[in-house]
Amino acid sequence: MADLWPDTDGQLAARFVETLKLRHVTTVCGYRSSILKPFQRFVVEQLADQPFGPAIVISWLRAKCATWPLDRVERRAQTVDRFLDWLVEEQALTRNPMAELRARYRLLSTAVLVRAFVTPDPIRHLEALRVPAPFASHLGPVLRDHVTRMQAAGFRYDPDRFLRFDRFLQVRPGAAAEDFRTLVREYALLAKTARGHVNRLTVGRIVAVALRRSGVAIGDIARPALLVRGASRERRSPHIYSSAEIEQCLSAARALSPGKGASLRPHTLNLMLLLAYCSGLRRGELRRLRLQDIHEGTGEVEIQESKFFKSRRLPLAPSVMEVVRRYLVVRRQVGGSSDPQSPLFWNELAGGGYSETSTARWLNEVLRRAGLKIGSGRTGPRLHDMRHTFAMHRITDWYRRGVDVQARMPFLSAYMGHKNVQATLAYLSMTPELLEEARRRFHPLAARALGP
Repeated sequence: MADLWPDTDGQLAARFVETLKLRHVTTVCGYRSSILKPFQRFVVEQLADQPFGPAIVISWLRAKCATWPLDRVERRAQTVDRFLDWLVEEQALTRNPMAELRARYRLLSTAVLVRAFVTPDPIRHLEALRVPAPFASHLGPVLRDHVTRMQAAGFRYDPDRFLRFDRFLQVRPGAAAEDFRTLVREYALLAKTARGHVNRLTVGRIVAVALRRSGVAIGDIARPALLVRGASRERRSPHIYSSAEIEQCLSAARALSPGKGASLRPHTLNLMLLLAYCSGLRRGELRRLRLQDIHEGTGEVEIQESKFFKSRRLPLAPSVMEVVRRYLVVRRQVGGSSDPQSPLFWNELAGGGYSETSTARWLNEVLRRAGLKIGSGRTGPRLHDMRHTFAMHRITDWYRRGVDVQARMPFLSAYMGHKNVQATLAYLSMTPELLEEARRRFHPLAARALGP
């Protein structure tokens, strides 16, 4: 089958942009005139010397990385990637060379591919980034079978930690002939922290059980008590935001300069932070919200299939729901898709939802602008601390109003999407406000017990 793209009239690009359901005329023109049309023109010029394939995509990325800021190249490359995928689906193109490059080097995203082309030797850089084939070590079948078994049992089992162990085994010379416990010790010693060391030993212990189940005799793998205590000390204590700090964050989000083509961003970050604080939502839950999850009539938000496979519908305070309604109005004004499956937090530049990386980057930027986070390191408050703050402020308010806190804890646990009350207790910290409320409750009881 002959490729139908590049076409002479640009109708394929126009049809692709229509599928994005963009409403703002400026955004539509930007996609067609600033991204897809120049890319098509570049490809046509290159086709005189070679067929359309990875070499042309590499030439385009090199040219753009030499003249554009990296973040712009990433955004436009992602749009081009989606366009090429769409052309393949429409049978207007036999293959997507950008997808071929990702597959060749086993890259997880287009952004990683783009960043390679700002290095002096992109191909060598890509080779260094190449991810080994999954579960290809001598213990790969055992690791894969264990992950598959746990997932089949209904657990949302993350395979990444077993894949990391598998990659270590692939690059470790003579791994197949080495004692298993020695391999685990070597792997654990490569961890940079005590917590990472313990986690890797835990992976080894799990794999040892799987090996014993298959008939292989494996000795016990110890986790030294001193090391476990050191890992516990590394665990970060949550930052419980004060009401003033919450307002600082919201003000910083609203004051954020929108930037070209990102007029919705301040409204987006403001609403993300508001829902994180007022509803205790996890970052992933925020990012995965869809238009259909907002129930304006009942003032509720629905969280679909979150952690532990739990879905829940949460009532929102009227003031919070009013902010949500205002956001939806602005979202429509800038051309956001009205498809019920469309991400609630719509990214004008990408034409879809925010990625995990961009969500974290922009929320951390708001915390820095609010004066709560310094530099680019991991120190300072996190968005997840908003979830801790939500729980603590709710309990403090119950104490203040004389509510039976023990009776209300199951409701808080269900609202936060926990499996049980014990999981919610991990979010509770002793704060001066809570100590004061506890003192007020204890004082009358103590006075009666002690007498005059």
